[in-house]
Amino acid sequence: MEELTHTLRNTVDDKSNGTSYEYQPLSDPEGIRLLSIQPGKGSSEITCRLLTVSLAESPDYEALSYTWGNNYKSKHIRYEENLLPVTSNLHSALQRLRHVDKPRLLWADAICINQDDIPERNQQVQLMQRIYQQAREVLIWLGEEHESDAETFRFMNQFGELNIRFHAELHTPQSNQELLHLVSFSSLPRKGIADLLQRPWFSRMWVIQEIAMASKATIFCGSFSTTWGAASKMIQLMRDRGDFVYLGPPSALSISRIGFMTMMKEQIKTEGKMELSLPDVLRSTPSFSSTDPRDRIFAMLGLIRGPDTLDMLPDYSRSNEDVFKDIAIRSFSLEGGGFEMLSLAGGVSNAALNVPSWAPGWIPDPRSIIGLDGQYNTALDSAPAFSFSNDLNWVNAVLGTMGEDRNALILGYQFEIDFFKECEAIASISNPYPTGEDFAEAYTRLLIGDLKIFEGLASSPQQSLKDGYEYWRYTQDHLEDILAQRLNKQDKKMLSSQSEAGKLYHKAIDVAIFGKKFCRTEKRYLGWVGAEAQPGDIVCIFLGASVPYVLRSENNGFYKLVGECYVHGIMYGETLIAGLPSSQEFHIT
Repeated sequence: MEELTHTLRNTVDDKSNGTSYEYQPLSDPEGIRLLSIQPGKGSSEITCRLLTVSLAESPDYEALSYTWGNNYKSKHIRYEENLLPVTSNLHSALQRLRHVDKPRLLWADAICINQDDIPERNQQVQLMQRIYQQAREVLIWLGEEHESDAETFRFMNQFGELNIRFHAELHTPQSNQELLHLVSFSSLPRKGIADLLQRPWFSRMWVIQEIAMASKATIFCGSFSTTWGAASKMIQLMRDRGDFVYLGPPSALSISRIGFMTMMKEQIKTEGKMELSLPDVLRSTPSFSSTDPRDRIFAMLGLIRGPDTLDMLPDYSRSNEDVFKDIAIRSFSLEGGGFEMLSLAGGVSNAALNVPSWAPGWIPDPRSIIGLDGQYNTALDSAPAFSFSNDLNWVNAVLGTMGEDRNALILGYQFEIDFFKECEAIASISNPYPTGEDFAEAYTRLLIGDLKIFEGLASSPQQSLKDGYEYWRYTQDHLEDILAQRLNKQDKKMLSSQSEAGKLYHKAIDVAIFGKKFCRTEKRYLGWVGAEAQPGDIVCIFLGASVPYVLRSENNGFYKLVGECYVHGIMYGETLIAGLPSSQEFHIT
């Protein structure tokens, strides 16, 4: 370990009577900078030293996991006579985390990486998996404390102590059920937890890798702290109990994110690695965000395994368009075609990023993705047929059938009960259903995207589907009575007998329609389309694709991809079997 040499800028900061710090290059390919925070307390000035070390020498340090917050560097920390500009949130973290009586050695990206040196950023991002893996501990900084945080952290720490005594290190159904009997969730500070989970840290893309690789992690919020193990375990139990429904959508999303991070961390712990493909990551992280859109890929390269990213390295000199097109083309070039990636494209408009509609723009876009499940087979395992233009600005896809079935009416997602009443009114126009199947059964399957969820129940899948729909429908029609506990014994008995299938059905609806709109096509087919779909869009079946897609004409011979869709009655190759209209080509930009 050696102290970092430095040069001085000629400019002087008049407000602080100091000179601005200037980085020197890192010559060692495994070299990193570490920040030695000198002892201090309260609001006294933060002073530090910068050291260069090699990861090959296994240095002893801690790594900081935090959000930059406002990118404006309004604060400074002092390095001898030099000034290092930092954001307000990082300044608060260093002020809180420094020791009173001894230096503390930390790695913090905003200071330890020269953010203005693109080649250095590229090289250091490649090392970040090792940086967090080799750190003695990862310090998670959520920001300064709020009034409700005292009770929240007290509860989490009490839970953590109980969890340790109970030896429930792993997330297993048995240990969870036993813990539930020991924990008094009646005192659960729901509002405090909801507020905590809405902090920006929980939606940051980079924290996935930082937590997954950490051997030990502690959460800090102002003067309060708790272990990552205690907090994540408590959140898992809340999810299992269904408490997330009381926290509101933003906090519920954070619970889902924590579940994903915990899953990754456990798999790395038990198997030593993660076998995630790029579509896996895209599908699992739609609600995570990053200031730089390219970081939605670069932040995960250290964890992804597979041919789609085998030789890809972080490169901040490349544009958003170049990076996203590269990833999509890699996916299309794999054996079996790239329709998994196509299912992840469309959705939120890519226009702001100048990204083609057929390439995922990696903008946070919470929605259900059906094209990766392997359940559907719209094109009957036909061989993919597509090609790229020479300038890679558009992809030429061959259509199977249903090319002119346009969306006649689309509903947005409203308050649940009113929304489903409108869906039912629109659906009734499609009775009898175009496929000839019983309309009631078609509608029952449509609401859940025909998800196969009832195997393993005591009743047959067919009976469970019927029971599940009846349970869900009853709760929709009698919600006020249920909430007021005005049900008679017969109704209670009926609900009890159907409750298992009913709860599964209700969850399946949430999964199937999340981020979707209800639609009816000109041929009276019913389905679910993406939130950006509009009347006049076209439902298409591409050769080689497992699900249908929605296209929008640009009136110049080209089309935009709106996204994947579920259309009941065409999801298992029915239209290809019927031999409907001949195929045609679409130029998708």
